[in-house]
Amino acid sequence: MYFCYNCRKKLDINFPLDKTAVCPECGAFLRVCLNCKFYSHFAPHECKEPAAPIIPDKEKPNTCQFFEFMEQQEEEQEIKEKAIKEWEELFKKN
Repeated sequence: MYFCYNCRKKLDINFPLDKTAVCPECGAFLRVCLNCKFYSHFAPHECKEPAAPIIPDKEKPNTCQFFEFMEQQEEEQEIKEKAIKEWEELFKKN
């Protein structure tokens, strides 16, 4: 199951994914590092694939040859959404 990194909505994707493909809900580009299974905030250059090119803006579309859309289970997505909501509640401004 695939989800948009930006709005977290479930996606129905046809592969291969074109560089200009956007989320039907929020309009965010889909072929971006933040949607890739190799993306990791903690990895060097935020990518777990050592041979991947350095892409400075992780939200911009790219043609990285290692791009593979990240798959998540619905339960994972629900846990992630709950954690984000709790985090936002904890630090909300009054």
